[in-house]
Amino acid sequence: MDFYKISASSVYTEMMRDWVPSPVMAPTLMVRPDRPVTGPEDMEPLKPEEWQARWPFNHVEITTAGDHFSLCISEVQTTAEVIRTWLAGLVAPVDEE
Repeated sequence: MDFYKISASSVYTEMMRDWVPSPVMAPTLMVRPDRPVTGPEDMEPLKPEEWQARWPFNHVEITTAGDHFSLCISEVQTTAEVIRTWLAGLVAPVDEE
């Protein structure tokens, strides 16, 4: 993280503070990290409800190794496989003739 990424994250968080999602009819997947982003060493560990996102509508939730950032960086192959597997379950097999 650098100054620009931290600044953008702060603005994004503020923009989304009062956002309320609308229900969707499409199948929805939430890929959830299994741990929070690491903070300072002297910081008390966060409780799951303090760092885990919530989706209030019908969805499939899969927890995988990583934190919010590593799911898209160092754990991206695992994250992609979770998504591919879920998507494959949505598609009916095509009969080959």
